[in-house]
Amino acid sequence: MNEILFAPQGLMASGYDLFRGETKIGRLTYSIFGSGSSFLIDDESFQVEEGEMWERTFTVSQGSRKVLKACVEGILTWKLNVTYDDGTIALRPARWSNSEMHVWNDDTEVGRIEASGFWGRKGRSQLPESLPPGVTGFLIWVTVLHWRQAGGGGGE
Repeated sequence: MNEILFAPQGLMASGYDLFRGETKIGRLTYSIFGSGSSFLIDDESFQVEEGEMWERTFTVSQGSRKVLKACVEGILTWKLNVTYDDGTIALRPARWSNSEMHVWNDDTEVGRIEASGFWGRKGRSQLPESLPPGVTGFLIWVTVLHWRQAGGGGGE
């Protein structure tokens, strides 16, 4: 498993630093309004584009290359389907906690992202080593955004 820790860049910051152990490996930024969101992980930079509010889609690019496309499924039971070069995975909140997200490949849980620390402002991801950096970074980025939009439950 690829374990990445993440923590806010400051009390009122709109970004998080990413760590592998004690080593900073990247950062993510987000905008509640859908523009200006990006992340850097393992020296690779990615931009996130959100579709229109009613589309509930995301596209991640690295330069002019599209790395992945993601689409939210369901209204009451939030599920994010992520399609990338090597396949499709899904991200879902745990049934018992909004502060824990599970990553699924078909019917098998392959990873998780969970809040930790004081008020859940920090987090930890345990994701498959086989996921490309763009997919790993996006899963963490969208989890933080989901937590913030849900009013704090997990990451804020």
